[in-house]
Amino acid sequence: MKLTILGTGALGIALAKVINETKNVDIVMWTKFEEERDLIKTTRENKTLLPGIKVPDSIEITSDLSYAVSGSYAIINCLPFIAVRDVAEELKGIYNTQYICSTTKGIDMETFETTTQIFKEILNTNKICALSGPSFAIEIANGMPISFELAGEDKDTVDCIYDLLVSNNIYIDKGTDSVGVQICGAVKNAIAIGSGMLHGMNAADSTKAAYLARGLKDMMKVITSLGGNEETVHTYAGVGDLILTCMSEKSRNFSCGKLLGEGYTLQEAIEKLNGKTVEGVKVIKSINNYVKEKNLKLDTIPKLYDILFNDNSIDTIKRI
Repeated sequence: MKLTILGTGALGIALAKVINETKNVDIVMWTKFEEERDLIKTTRENKTLLPGIKVPDSIEITSDLSYAVSGSYAIINCLPFIAVRDVAEELKGIYNTQYICSTTKGIDMETFETTTQIFKEILNTNKICALSGPSFAIEIANGMPISFELAGEDKDTVDCIYDLLVSNNIYIDKGTDSVGVQICGAVKNAIAIGSGMLHGMNAADSTKAAYLARGLKDMMKVITSLGGNEETVHTYAGVGDLILTCMSEKSRNFSCGKLLGEGYTLQEAIEKLNGKTVEGVKVIKSINNYVKEKNLKLDTIPKLYDILFNDNSIDTIKRI
């Protein structure tokens, strides 16, 4: 059987490596960038995004999307959110009812759609689900025990992807709320920036805990407003991923916030992170716009927006 993985970044490579080691499938990874394709084919490594992790020789790397998906029975999307809509449009003429699993964390800043909603709309399919949970790509690749929430409305799709991913070190809970899972994955990135700020300011542990409680409450409000189930907050994709992202310097969002708390500007913080994308910044902008449009009363994200973009005092993140 053939499996297609869209994206040759850290998560795509980590999942490909684990699946290659545990399942009898032929894996083809796709990148739109020919230079990236050639580098990985030559070095068997993405030295920028996942240094030290080798891509097994049996895994194909291609920049031909039609070849990548032709004859495959499932597609795992590991693309950055900014690329999802364009790639979904490219898939329209070549998609052939494969099961799709999306790992992308983010929401459309204009339509507030999740990645599964974008794929569903453009490809006219219900065979799609979302995967999220407390995980870093390097830990997945190194065989650490990892837990995920896998959610989708189509049971066959969820069952197929579950069988593909589950192993001795990958634990998966099944659910139906793909919207909630993806909203959790996006919003926790925003909240993690504030958590990092508090860490960088040497705030009291009790202050950090109170902030996370307020962030969790905000996450529930956004989920229900966008059509998800607030109970999804209690899954690996919700509180599990929130805790991880808000306590580890392996998280770019937490690290960015920590630098802000230490007195760096947003631009300086991003530069110190080698210009890597800090997804939470985009989410703060998007959710703040949504909050205004829907007249939602949130505590954390409007404060974060005003700190980042309206020059408000960073100390406001400490207060209710």
